[in-house]
Amino acid sequence: MGEKERKAILDSYKKKIYVQFWTRGGMPKNPSNAEIRRIIGDFEKISVFPHELADLLIYRVEVATEFADSFGGLPESDYKPSVNAFEKALKIIAENRLESYFKARCEKLFQYRNLDWWYIESLMDIYRDILGK
Repeated sequence: MGEKERKAILDSYKKKIYVQFWTRGGMPKNPSNAEIRRIIGDFEKISVFPHELADLLIYRVEVATEFADSFGGLPESDYKPSVNAFEKALKIIAENRLESYFKARCEKLFQYRNLDWWYIESLMDIYRDILGK
């Protein structure tokens, strides 16, 4: 499979994650963490390159963080899966020396302020612990 086809598949999985948080009309909805885990697990089974899985995991965190920021926070049960996905992504990034590809996206997450402070601090701590930044 070529790069273009792999990108199209990755984009389709990103869309599946996006619609867990937002309707097609742009209205918010209650995300299903179980469904998001299933989507990521399905992608993990077919993904060939670690950077693609890291990309999808970071995207999951980006969408969850943006969603939480839009509403001033989320229940803790919705934050924890995002924190876990971030940690998994950073481990993949560190193991495969992909820091330069994902640094800006990771650090952009730390700029959100309209959500629970402990969530962003957790992401920052994981980032420092795994990537030493």
